[in-house]
Amino acid sequence: MTKRVTILFSDIRGYSKVSAQSEPHTLVSQLNEYLTAMVECVFRHGGTLDKFMGDAVMAVWGNVGTAGAANDAVAAVRDELGRLNTQWRARGLPEFRIGIALNHGPVVAGNIGSPQRMEFTVIGDAVNITWKMQELTKKVSVDLVVSKTVESLIVEHFELHSMGKHALHSVPGEWEVFALSQPIAAPPREPYAQPLATG
Repeated sequence: MTKRVTILFSDIRGYSKVSAQSEPHTLVSQLNEYLTAMVECVFRHGGTLDKFMGDAVMAVWGNVGTAGAANDAVAAVRDELGRLNTQWRARGLPEFRIGIALNHGPVVAGNIGSPQRMEFTVIGDAVNITWKMQELTKKVSVDLVVSKTVESLIVEHFELHSMGKHALHSVPGEWEVFALSQPIAAPPREPYAQPLATG
C-alpha cells in the first residue's frame, strides 16, 4: 500500500568515541535509557517505531495512524535528549549528540520479510533520502534538518532557515535542507488511542 508519510531518522554522533570512554555495562545502560526516552517521545507524538539500527532510531508518522500531514511532521525528539544530557552530566556520564532528519514523501507500507520473520515497515526513496539527510547533519553542523516537503508543512509553527542545496550520496540531483530555529506555536493534535509500535 502506498502512503505519504513523515519519516524520522536519529543517530548518535561519535558513538565509537563515547563507547571507548565508557565501561561496557555503563554504556549499555545509558544507551537503553536514551532509546527508551526517544521511543516514548515518538509514541507521545503519535508516531510509530519502525526499527532500531544499532544506536539509530527510525520512526514514522502516517503509516498506521495520522493527525494530518502537517501535525505529523511537527514531531521531533530534541527536547528529550536535552533532558537526558542534563541528568547524565550530573551523574558524571558522557553526553550524547545526535543528528536527526525529517522527510515527508511517498512510501510502500506493508509486511516485508520471510515466512519465518515478517516486519511491518516502509520502503522507498523517501526512506533512503531521510537517512542520507541525517548523515548530512554532520557536514552542515546542525543537530536537526528537515526536507523541503517537511518545511512546507511546518513553516507556520517553526522558524526555519535554509542550509542550502546539497548532494546526497547516491541520490541524483541536489536537495535543499532546512534547520529549525525555534517553535512559533504548537499545532493542535488529535489524540491517539494508544502508542503504536511496529518494530
